[in-house]
Amino acid sequence: MALFQRGQPISKEQLERLYLHEYLSLAEIATKLGCSVNKVVYWMERYGISRRCRDEANYVKHNPQGDPFTIKEPESEWYKSALDKFGS
Repeated sequence: MALFQRGQPISKEQLERLYLHEYLSLAEIATKLGCSVNKVVYWMERYGISRRCRDEANYVKHNPQGDPFTIKEPESEWYKSALDKFGS
C-alpha cells in the first residue's frame, strides 16, 4: 500500500522519521511510499535534510543495530596501573 499520493508532497516529518530515525535508504523510502527516488531526493533537498555520504550509508546498511565495536576494559592489573599512572 503506497503512502504517497501522486501530486502530493512528502511531509518533512515523514522523511525525517524514515531517513534519520529508521535509517532507510532513499530507494527503501521510495518503495515504501510508492514513488520514485528522484521524488524523495527532491523533497529532502527542499526541506534541507542532508543525505548520508556513501561511507555512512554503507555502514548503516551493514550495521542496522548500531556500532558493533566495543572497547574492552584492561584485564591485567599491571596494565590498569600503567593506564592510571601514564594516562590513556
